[in-house]
Amino acid sequence: FRIKRSAEKLSVKAVGDEYLDSDTAIVGYNTQQERRKQPLYKIAPGDYIKSVNRAETFNEMVRELHRSAANESELKLSVERELADVLESTRAHWVPPLRPSTSLR
Repeated sequence: FRIKRSAEKLSVKAVGDEYLDSDTAIVGYNTQQERRKQPLYKIAPGDYIKSVNRAETFNEMVRELHRSAANESELKLSVERELADVLESTRAHWVPPLRPSTSLR
């Protein structure tokens, strides 16, 4: 799991290989999501890190990452992802209902 810094934001740069890095927490979490048939919840490159151990500012998150790496302590990450074109506006494809026929013969 590698982190990328861009404009005071942290994002996931890379995730370890499921076979070579199977003992890491992120790979274990991703494997668990795959088994549950929930691949959308896997941590992936490009995901934004919103908080680390409840720290939400850039400097606090970096400090928490360094602290936990030095002490080999647990990390609690909050991750967010931008999903493109998953949902569409219903108005884009809205068709007015047909008027019922009023002629009776």
